[in-house]
Amino acid sequence: MFPQILVIAYNRPKSLKRLLDSIALAKYADTNVGLIITIDGEGNKEVKSIADLFEWKYGTKEIIVQSQRLGLKKHILTACDNAALKGEFIVLEDDLSVSPFFYQYSISALNYFRGNSNIAGISLYAYSIAESCLLPFSPLEDKFDNYFMRFPSSWGQCFTPEQWKNFRNFDMEEKINALSYPPYILDWKGGSWKKNFIAYMISQNKYFVFPKVSLTTNFAEKGSNFPFKMDIFRVQVQVQEKVYFFREFHEAENIFDEYFEAYPEALKKIFPELNNYDFAVDLYGTKNISTLREENVLTTKTSRKPIVTFDRKLFWNYREYRPGQPGNKIILSAKTDTDNKIRKPDFGAQIYYRNEKNNSNGMIPFLSIILHRIKFFFLNTFHHLRNTFIRIGLFHLV
Repeated sequence: MFPQILVIAYNRPKSLKRLLDSIALAKYADTNVGLIITIDGEGNKEVKSIADLFEWKYGTKEIIVQSQRLGLKKHILTACDNAALKGEFIVLEDDLSVSPFFYQYSISALNYFRGNSNIAGISLYAYSIAESCLLPFSPLEDKFDNYFMRFPSSWGQCFTPEQWKNFRNFDMEEKINALSYPPYILDWKGGSWKKNFIAYMISQNKYFVFPKVSLTTNFAEKGSNFPFKMDIFRVQVQVQEKVYFFREFHEAENIFDEYFEAYPEALKKIFPELNNYDFAVDLYGTKNISTLREENVLTTKTSRKPIVTFDRKLFWNYREYRPGQPGNKIILSAKTDTDNKIRKPDFGAQIYYRNEKNNSNGMIPFLSIILHRIKFFFLNTFHHLRNTFIRIGLFHLV
């Protein structure tokens, strides 16, 4: 049976139309592909009209309109619970657009990793910046089309019923311990199904399969999680058909943790100087070093007594490391000698670099960045306060 396509919508009619149009242009190997469009209650009536008018010629189309407003988290959980009862499924929120080959990739990845107990789900999205710090991210170079990360995808993903059931059993039965979250996730406001999924993956040591080339792109439009359109997660999608070559999890070195950091085993093959050390990896500077199990840390933070140093540019592209490149910016240090200032995501700066850098009208860059930070802080705070008032029935006060 072919995986269903589950579209999550609420009050963004233009976004939904863009997504549905991209789905209609994709390649399908079979004409029995079920499409489910689920719309949260009390939303924009135009959304329902767009769903009704959309012509789906590859199989059945079902439109579900919730009788009341569930909110993004409960809406997604409810929709996925129902989809899992019917078989494998692909989840697409309405601020996405898909590659023409997203469905072919989904089938190939599901067929390859189905039944692998290490895998919690399959991503259709490939990161270009790390959510942990909003700095550039890319996997290590190898001949395969996938990498693994102990972090879930929410911008296009697919599940087997077993994978979704395993998460939901944990989500419903286990108490979510805030201490298990990385510091940057503790700052997330509002309800998030993804936050619970992260706790599940860390607790159970599960991983998502990610593609090297993205099959979806995210427009980060105003909605439950974003106070305004930010467009910082848009990526290039696959535009040519190909045969996928996947790497088995137990053979892979291209594995990352929930901080978007590679594991020491992979870095030791790039940095032979590290072979005799036990260390944690904190190249983005986002970890609380005091909580690390290892005695040493490979980091970009400062140290009073660095053991080994590497060139500064290796932080951005340590995959191209060559022997004989000394430096003083990436260090191996005992954690007791290392500064523990934690880097956090800077949305204001990223919005400036991604959207405004070439249109700053002559303003001094650092002043423009400060203004973007202030704008994001106030709009984000108001946005989540408004969502809170809606949830408790006090929307008329704002």
